[in-house]
Amino acid sequence: MTLPMFRLRVDRIEGGRFVWVISEVSPSLEETELASSLNAYESARHALADGAKVLEQQKGL
Repeated sequence: MTLPMFRLRVDRIEGGRFVWVISEVSPSLEETELASSLNAYESARHALADGAKVLEQQKGL
């Protein structure tokens, strides 16, 4: 049994602000989007920091 793998990335820029996306990566490297930010952030660093908090909360699912 393999453990689930997740990818957190800045997916796009909307109006000069950054949006994060969390995906689950299957063993065949296919990605399924699980969540994306409802807010846009002024820097990629802020977007990833907030996304990391959400990912940490979702790990128990």
